[in-house]
Amino acid sequence: MHVALKTRADCGTNPCLGSAGTAIVLASVQTVEFDGIHDYTRYLAEGLEALDNVRVTFWNPRVEDLERITELAASAADGKLTLLLQYNPFSFGRWGFAPWLPVKLWRLKRANPLITVGLMVHEMYVPIKDWRSALMGSWQRTQLLLVRLVADLVFTPIAAWADHMSARHPRRAAYHLPVASNVPDMRHARTSSRCRLGADEDTIVLAAFGSGHPVRLMEYVAAAANSVAASGVKTILLNLGFDTPAVEVDGSVRVIRPGPLDPEQVAYFLSAADLFLAPIADGVSTRRTAVMAALQHGLPILGTDGHLTDPVFRKGNHGFRLTPVGDSRIFASAARELANHAGARDQLGTEARALYEREFDWPVAAERLLSTLAAQHPPHTQ
Repeated sequence: MHVALKTRADCGTNPCLGSAGTAIVLASVQTVEFDGIHDYTRYLAEGLEALDNVRVTFWNPRVEDLERITELAASAADGKLTLLLQYNPFSFGRWGFAPWLPVKLWRLKRANPLITVGLMVHEMYVPIKDWRSALMGSWQRTQLLLVRLVADLVFTPIAAWADHMSARHPRRAAYHLPVASNVPDMRHARTSSRCRLGADEDTIVLAAFGSGHPVRLMEYVAAAANSVAASGVKTILLNLGFDTPAVEVDGSVRVIRPGPLDPEQVAYFLSAADLFLAPIADGVSTRRTAVMAALQHGLPILGTDGHLTDPVFRKGNHGFRLTPVGDSRIFASAARELANHAGARDQLGTEARALYEREFDWPVAAERLLSTLAAQHPPHTQ
């Protein structure tokens, strides 16, 4: 899920990291207005800055030179700091082609051997499906390998990715660090939000985040909405997202597609929902901020179980009902069952909120990151 947030340039950045505590530089690039990785970086920074003795500043590797990092290292305790690069190949170059990036990181490490470089991999590379993706994918795989050569440790938002990179050369410790919600908690607005939608107590409000990307199985959303409506339940479908395609549903389903929204508006709509639909081609995973926003709002989630689904979502219910990828009819049947079973939805919603507070909220992510950095061995030598 992508939401527009103001840039971080004037939001609490520190020109000097100070002589005490943990010094962290978050390296990121905002490429478009709706940039989920940029939003992630901002919220992570706020979580880190709320901890004791943590100092955070920011560096844009596309436009800023290495001298600033050297100055920051000099201002940190014993010249030691951690630089965390928010990595998506498309953030740094057209088609994900950025040969300057590993070179710049190598020069940084050579000039500042006490700096620990952490790599936060939000996207690895495109899957190879045809000759064009083969060209892009081959380069992106090489580029990720070169960046990992410079890194001391790696973080990924999906457990399967951490396992994948831990098992391959170059050997670097890889850790699972889930994302969290990038919208405010608006659970208190549920009554007013439903009123504005015209949803009474007998109306089921379904919410889904769509996009033009094929990983979003919008036909599953349509099948679920149609199945719920066919059971005789008044049905509203919130088709949320900044580039959401139209969903072909029966005439009895009322579809609301508001388009781009700010974070508060996104959360306001979510607060009205009875069931969140998350049909994703590679499975529900802990990289999906839309799913995290649903958990944050205590919504029962109907998702798909695929090859990237994280184990935490398969342990009991924990707020989820999962159906296998590949059969929209099973997904639609599960949506119909939940829509007609308020008790099951309430139980899943309670479990969803508890799971979010326990595993995914920003303070949890910040503490997990900091504890991992504290336990990290000294930087490797090439």
